[in-house]
Amino acid sequence: MKFVVFTYARSGSTWLVNTINNIPDVTCYDELFTIKETMYRAGEKDFPRFLEWRESHAGFPSVWHYLNQLYAVNKKTGFKLIFHQAKEHWEFLPYGVFKKVGVIHLVRQNTLDLVLSLLLAQNRGKFHYKDDEKIPSQAPVRIDPAFLIKRINKVHQNHAQAKKMLKFFKLRSIEVYYEDLLEDKRNFKPIWDFIEEDYDKDPPKWQTQKILTQERAQSIQNFEEVERAMRAAGYEHFLNA
Repeated sequence: MKFVVFTYARSGSTWLVNTINNIPDVTCYDELFTIKETMYRAGEKDFPRFLEWRESHAGFPSVWHYLNQLYAVNKKTGFKLIFHQAKEHWEFLPYGVFKKVGVIHLVRQNTLDLVLSLLLAQNRGKFHYKDDEKIPSQAPVRIDPAFLIKRINKVHQNHAQAKKMLKFFKLRSIEVYYEDLLEDKRNFKPIWDFIEEDYDKDPPKWQTQKILTQERAQSIQNFEEVERAMRAAGYEHFLNA
């Protein structure tokens, strides 16, 4: 069983990767196609990122060869693939079709919270916390309303492109929502079914914390200004969610 967790940044994908990786007979890796070194890596860590692997292989090592080695490691193996990484390494798409790779498309419906989580993480200089780490208190951040609306529009555009991409290549996929997974553990069951795992035998376990723990009005210094801009753009439903 080959799969990817296909998503946009700050959509709960690290949490989902860790949760899937905790299933005994499933191996799930973090962003194998990232070009950044991170302090925190989700999932398993015994397989090199693509850039590291390519440097150690002579000739013209391809994404195709890399994925063949990855998926040969374990019967059920997956990794996190961010939307822009799929565009940069487009070879994954025909590979996914030919090799029947399943796609878990993770979407965070409240894009205001997605962008706010990103800004807070950048402000702190840390994007993920484990259960035994204390999340420091966060001073409110000032957000340029025009920038915020632009980022939200960009996320929506990427979500639409991702859906078109999956439909065009006819990849076997399931779409799941971050908010649903947070609301009830039982909403993980369709994912377990998708990767052919017994939900009752191995229920979800996870180990990361949310960075966005305060109310939006407490996290945003100029909340009233942002609220007006959100309402003017037709995004007031994100404020009420």
